[in-house]
Amino acid sequence: MKLRLSNTLNSLVKPDRNTLFWLSCLTLFGFGIAGLLGVHWFQDTPLRQVLLGGSIWYRQLLWGAVVGGAGALLVTLLVRLKPFQSIHQLFEDVLDIRGIDMHDVVFYSFCAAIGEELFFRAGLQMHLGNLLTSTIFVMLHGYLNPKNWQLSIFGFILIALSCAFGYLFTVQGFFAAVAAHFVYDVLVFSYLIFLTPKPQPN
Repeated sequence: MKLRLSNTLNSLVKPDRNTLFWLSCLTLFGFGIAGLLGVHWFQDTPLRQVLLGGSIWYRQLLWGAVVGGAGALLVTLLVRLKPFQSIHQLFEDVLDIRGIDMHDVVFYSFCAAIGEELFFRAGLQMHLGNLLTSTIFVMLHGYLNPKNWQLSIFGFILIALSCAFGYLFTVQGFFAAVAAHFVYDVLVFSYLIFLTPKPQPN
């Protein structure tokens, strides 16, 4: 019984490639549809305006790529610092998935960017504000832990970064926030999965 429970917990903490695929689909469609319904039912602003309003599309994508890239650079540099090496190791352990390739990273990042931004930006931020929405987003990802001060400090930095994505949504538009999220995820995942040296087996 104890072994079965341990295996179940390990699969939740470190999902395999197939599980990540279905979790990504759930994020895209589950969070995405919930966000769209939230806009339709609980907001006065038309859905078309929420999603397609703001700056012209290429300006949104450009600003999103710049902010997402800067955020990814900040995080990849941060986790290499000595106080945050335990976080770096945690990420490596969770993302050490055999057989994953760049197509998978792009797919996971695309699903997360669309689904989560629909739910948190288009859906929640209009009601809760940027700071509270960003805090909830980071809390749900498990980065605020009172028993782990390094992880919590990292979580507060991610709240600031998430607020930057929320600000992009406000001043540029929905696709700016999606682009920032997508670029951030692709770069950070690529660094942790492909560019971080893995220990060689004995």
